[in-house]
Amino acid sequence: GLVKMAKGGVMRVGHSGQADLYGWHVVKGQHLEVETKKPGARTPAARREKQTRWLEEAQADNCVAFQCESLEEADAELRRYGY
Repeated sequence: GLVKMAKGGVMRVGHSGQADLYGWHVVKGQHLEVETKKPGARTPAARREKQTRWLEEAQADNCVAFQCESLEEADAELRRYGY
């Protein structure tokens, strides 16, 4: 994504399609990838495809990976994964 710099301009960070949030469950040693969406927002098709592919590849590597539009959705997904 793009990060606004304090003195103006922007800096590109991460990889194209990479999830917005990522981390590790230290005890389980499991990686987490979460793509967040504003409810009702529309994502351009090419970008959505990259984001979907990113999450699918993470899931194939046994990562907890999902997209959500709310805290309640995130909670439900985490419970589905046993958290």
